[in-house]
Order: sequence, then C-alpha cells, then structure tokens
Amino acid sequence: METMALLEVIKDYLADCPRSGWSKTKIIVEAPRLTELLEKLRLAIQTDSAAVKKVIVAPPLHPAPKNNVDPQSFGAEGEPLVRQARDAAKLLRRDSEEYADNVLNNLQIVINKMARTLQNGRERLQKYREDEVNAS
Repeated sequence: METMALLEVIKDYLADCPRSGWSKTKIIVEAPRLTELLEKLRLAIQTDSAAVKKVIVAPPLHPAPKNNVDPQSFGAEGEPLVRQARDAAKLLRRDSEEYADNVLNNLQIVINKMARTLQNGRERLQKYREDEVNAS
C-alpha cells in the first residue's frame, strides 16, 4: 500500500533531520521537502479511499424469484434432476455467501489498518505540536 510506504518515508525523513541547537525535541526540516511528502501522502490517501469506495459501492442485490417447480411435471426422470439442481443451487448460494463474507472481512481489515495509520499520524503530529509548545 502506497500510503504505508509514504508514512515510512516521512518517518525516516524526520528521523534524519538535524536537531535544532541543544534541543532533544526540535528538529530542522526543509519545508518544501516536508510539504512535498505530505502532499504525496494526501494524494495516496485520496486514491486509497477512492478505491475502497469503488469496491464498497456495489449494485444492490435482489433475490432471485422463487419458482416452485413441480418435479412431477417432468415425469419420473425429472424428480432427480430437480433435486440435483436444488442441491447445486444451495451449494452455490453457500459458497457465494462465504466468498462475500471473506471479501467484506478483508475490506474491514484494510479500512481498520487505514484508520489506525491515520490515527497514529494525527497523534504523532499532535505530539510534535505539544513538544514545540512546551519547548518554547
């Protein structure tokens, strides 16, 4: 995921910045470089959220109409065929529901990771602001 890679680049950039004087908490950053990295991060987050929206916004599913088929209408050989078709339909329905559940679970994991990443970034920025205020 590009967002995570950019966060690592920003973290590494900040870690490599020289310290300001004798301060342990203040660093000297190149504003254009940091602005460029943050802009790339903003675009990556927009791209990621747009991709998630495309996946989440799916056409509504409508249940198939129930056709009550009378096996006798097909004669003696029709009864096993109808039973076999119903069994196949049940299996297909179960498999498709399991697949949909797996897709939704994976999306939830991705969204939770993105939310944690965003929260961690906001907390780190808040800590930098507090350190800056306390150091002044």
